[in-house]
Amino acid sequence: MDKITQGLELINLIVKSGYEAYLVGGCVRDLLMNRPIKDVDVTTNATPDKIIEFAKQHNFKYIETGIKHGTVTVIYTDFTNPSIPIEVTTFRVDKDCDGRHCTVEFVKTLKEDLSRRDFTMNAIAIDREGNYIDLLNAKTFRVLNSDPTQLESYILNKKDWVIIDEVQKLPQILDEVHRLIESKFYKFILTGSSAR
Repeated sequence: MDKITQGLELINLIVKSGYEAYLVGGCVRDLLMNRPIKDVDVTTNATPDKIIEFAKQHNFKYIETGIKHGTVTVIYTDFTNPSIPIEVTTFRVDKDCDGRHCTVEFVKTLKEDLSRRDFTMNAIAIDREGNYIDLLNAKTFRVLNSDPTQLESYILNKKDWVIIDEVQKLPQILDEVHRLIESKFYKFILTGSSAR
């Protein structure tokens, strides 16, 4: 059984317990891009104490990974496949950021939670039936002419962007975005002035 299937099984159990739950983040992005799934993340309206209670009720081991940030790692097992750790995090928004760390505030809706994510591509969720939920129109990750090498130029010139029409270019585009973030160019975007 693959990690996505195990994640879907876990969110089904959470939903049956009376909460909302969705797969989010890198596992959804990697699934869309046909990349190997490294880990599975879940977002939910259940608070960490409710997820711990849920884990105990289902005899799942758990780790209090980051309670103040709303995260509990549930060690999911269906007793026929290897157990996998799944980070389950309460819907949240970032507050009081100092550039590196943020305090968080728990929120009520999936849309609020998805709105805080770093890239629109990471703001696509999957519901318990395997349906994609794209509340922020994230599938329209934009780069002019679908050319990842033009990303820096178009950001600097604030040109209009158009929708990528070739999904196979998405890995290239994300690689370029990561390159820009790792470079001094990222400081330029954040500060509005050259960081050289």
